[in-house]
Amino acid sequence: MDLNGRFLHVFFSFAVFVFSDAIYVYIKVSPIVHGKFGEVTIYEKPELCGDIIVEGDSLGYEIARLGPFNYSCRLIERIDFFERRQDSSPTAFPYYYLVDKREVLECPANSGPYPLSDVLKGASSCAKNSDESCRKLMEVRDYCKTIQADDCIVKCSKGEMPKPRSSECCPFIAHSNGTRMCCPEGKFPGTYDEGCPKDKMQEGGRCCYYITRNKRRSCCPEGKFPGTYDGEGVCCPEKTSCCPEGEDMVKVENGEAVCKKKEEKTDQPSSTSTTPTTASTTTTETTTTITSTEAATTTTAEKCPKGQMLKPEGAGCCSFITDKGQSSCCPDGMFSGTYDGKGVCCPEKGSCCPAGQEVVARVDNRAICCPKGKRTVIGSSQCCYAIKKKGRDVCCPEGTFPGKDANSNEVCCPQEKTCCPQGTVITGEENGRATCCPKGEAFQKALGGKDLCCPRGQKMLGTSSQCCYTIKQRDGQEVCCPKGRFPGKDKTGDELCCPQKDGCCPAGQEVGGRIIDDAICCPKGEEFKGIHENQYVCCPQGQSLLKEASKCCWAIGKQDGTDMCCPSNTFPGKDDKGAEVCCPQKENCCPAGQEVGGRDGYKAICCPKGKVFIRKEAGIDVCCAKGTEFKGMVDMKPVCCPPEMRLTKGTSKCCSHTLQYNPVFGKCIGTVKIVGKPQNQREMNKHCSDIGAQPVKIVNKEQNDVIEHSIIGLQIPEGWEWGKENFRWVSDNSKPNYTNWRFTEPNNMQAFYGTEVFVFSEAIYVYIKVSPIVHGEFGEVIIYEKPERCGNIIVEGDSLGYEIARLGPFNYSCRLIERIDFFERRQDSSPTAFPYYYLVDKREVLECPAMLGPYPFDEQKKLKEYEIVLDLLAGVRFSAPFIGVLNQYSHNFFLQQATSITRLTLEEVDRPEDYELLVKLIAMENLEECQIRNFDRKLNFIAVEACVEKWKANEQFRFRLISSGAYSKQEIEPLFGEADEDGYYALIVEGHMSRYAGLRLGPPLRRKRYTVCGAWPFE
Repeated sequence: MDLNGRFLHVFFSFAVFVFSDAIYVYIKVSPIVHGKFGEVTIYEKPELCGDIIVEGDSLGYEIARLGPFNYSCRLIERIDFFERRQDSSPTAFPYYYLVDKREVLECPANSGPYPLSDVLKGASSCAKNSDESCRKLMEVRDYCKTIQADDCIVKCSKGEMPKPRSSECCPFIAHSNGTRMCCPEGKFPGTYDEGCPKDKMQEGGRCCYYITRNKRRSCCPEGKFPGTYDGEGVCCPEKTSCCPEGEDMVKVENGEAVCKKKEEKTDQPSSTSTTPTTASTTTTETTTTITSTEAATTTTAEKCPKGQMLKPEGAGCCSFITDKGQSSCCPDGMFSGTYDGKGVCCPEKGSCCPAGQEVVARVDNRAICCPKGKRTVIGSSQCCYAIKKKGRDVCCPEGTFPGKDANSNEVCCPQEKTCCPQGTVITGEENGRATCCPKGEAFQKALGGKDLCCPRGQKMLGTSSQCCYTIKQRDGQEVCCPKGRFPGKDKTGDELCCPQKDGCCPAGQEVGGRIIDDAICCPKGEEFKGIHENQYVCCPQGQSLLKEASKCCWAIGKQDGTDMCCPSNTFPGKDDKGAEVCCPQKENCCPAGQEVGGRDGYKAICCPKGKVFIRKEAGIDVCCAKGTEFKGMVDMKPVCCPPEMRLTKGTSKCCSHTLQYNPVFGKCIGTVKIVGKPQNQREMNKHCSDIGAQPVKIVNKEQNDVIEHSIIGLQIPEGWEWGKENFRWVSDNSKPNYTNWRFTEPNNMQAFYGTEVFVFSEAIYVYIKVSPIVHGEFGEVIIYEKPERCGNIIVEGDSLGYEIARLGPFNYSCRLIERIDFFERRQDSSPTAFPYYYLVDKREVLECPAMLGPYPFDEQKKLKEYEIVLDLLAGVRFSAPFIGVLNQYSHNFFLQQATSITRLTLEEVDRPEDYELLVKLIAMENLEECQIRNFDRKLNFIAVEACVEKWKANEQFRFRLISSGAYSKQEIEPLFGEADEDGYYALIVEGHMSRYAGLRLGPPLRRKRYTVCGAWPFE
């Protein structure tokens, strides 16, 4: 295609152009194509015919000359047969291009273009490396093979042309516009297409008199007339007497009579020769009659031989006959004789008739001689075998003999005695003679003196000599079925050709379609849809065979106008907007109680009524009620919640963002940050009511175990005295059976707050700020005005940390990290570059190789990037409050990399040989904060003493001890002295909640206090 959108077409023995991504291969064929053509388009140049778009079922196009300056082009819509042209010039008009419209596939390099099998039978694949299927189409004979027609190319005799839609020939007439038309059956070309008179035949477009010699007819030359001589036809110069007056026929040359004047006669016919005796050759001269008296008075000089008399004009003697007393001359060359007691003029002397003949009639005093067994009939002087028909004699056609049929009726038989050849019987009469066929067959036509017959139910159409089963097409034209096919009908009653005689199709099949007149059998309930790789493809009703497809499918129309197959086990339907979609079931698209809630591509997604399709998750269609959104999968079932809620992982319950579902309570519970210093329960309860919840009540041991160290909904009612026994549940004012204090009184801290309204606990998370960019899966985004507020996000369940990113100059986004796939080293190494990440370590310390350390970021996968491990240990890219983990498997390596560590967590340092290491680590100059967990009591105090020394030297140093054991006041005070005014020591001791809930060292750490609220979940 050029820039103007025209189609480029190059004319060679074959030509190729590109059109709509499909490759069309044109093949120029030499013979004349007969068939059905489209409308004519006129061009000034023949090559412009290439602009015609050959599409649909068109098979190519024809180019013809219209005068010196114009050319016509028309599409070929159907090919019936080819006629070999007389002019073999490659540029002779008209000429034809046939098109191969299937995709050019992998075939041997030197083989294409490819056979036209799919021009008539649909698209098919080209078998790889198959010379048979990829063979170049070099001759029209190859095309004939593809349509399986032995008589595809028709060769006709002079004066004949191929018969339309047939392999036979017919006589034709030529119209003034150059077109030709077959004459009707039994007619021949003549003036105004009226055929020839009965006594003439057609040859070369003209009517002529004809003779029969050696059982073959031939025309007499112009101006000659038919006669007989010696039992054979002869062309005579005269119509009535054969030879002109005064001349006799002396011989026959090339079927024509040679006449000479009597005195010049050199080759007198013998006395045994037969003169012309047929009605068409009988002379019009009459015998000359004289009386016996006149004969007696003839002079002696004029005496004639015995048995002759003098001619009346005295010009010689003649043989004569006497009738009723009068004598008359016989014509020259004839002799007197008798027939039926009367005188007759005979062609032979003595026997009257030539050998083998006998007198059968007397006409104008002449003897009519016929071969024995033959006679003449009324109105004719021709000799023939005759039979009685309706009480009168009629001649049998030439070459037939009298006989009788099975009902003793006289008939003209093709042979004597037995009438029909052995193995045949009389089946009827055609043109006055009996027809003979094998038993069970019917006469069709005579050809070359032979009867052509067909088995019952078969016919010979037109001039064909082949028997076939026939059907009538919709236009009423009768055509033959191919060999091995039988007449039948489709479901609409139209006739077609079937593969078997009875029932048309084999058992279990029925007519599912047709190709032209050929029935295509399909399994019952299926329809013929097309051809794939030369195989018929039938599809269940309603299904389709799409282009270049090999299997049937339920199909829908796409928005771009093309069709597509629905996936397996889906069916065509429509969504709520009327667009076509593939449905999970045939009727109503969706099962009962469901409706189309959306679509995945072109597949309809069925949802419970009132719900809409959100997305596909883990291969499952997620449908949510309107006004809700998808939150996650639980037991392979989607859970949807209102946008302001979140799903508690591991459950199907949705809670507000500050709560999570707890099955022990059967409701959503969670900690809520306490703002300010509430002085009474109403102020405290507002923290819960603001989020649609209320303080939690514990009613059994399981619930108590869940929040044993958490803030609970207990209060001292207003006006009541302080006392352990006066605490009541906020929810129903009942007395608690379970509390979270262990000693003589609750941790009231009345000096700081009002009447005790809560007992607090702080969840401890250890975070690693990582410098590389984290790639993986993230949770939903929460927007804050300050980045540090992202720390309010509760990292729980399987979450691995959170990401902080800048959203413009005043906002920041925060989202949980749910999965880490890999790290990307950032280009900007600034410690404040956004986004940055905090990873949480919530695992048990595992036993890992010393050179790698226990640094897994989830429970299944260890971080094996050695370079990242070095970054972690060196503290270059990662900062407070936690850098590395030290245990008995990795501390030696850790010391080598720890020179830049500012934050440190120590675990499982419980061997005596580690005591010295512990002191050295705490004493490191750059260490700003240390966290120790799970030491034995002795090591705890060694660590505490080291930290106190560090703190005395640097009051900015912070230290945290997490222990499984509680420490009494008597154990701690010797180390730190008295508690501060809030009742806190400088050291945080966090274990089981005890009277000494918190001790602080150095500058106060920011501690958040929370209460526990509960609300019913969304389900």
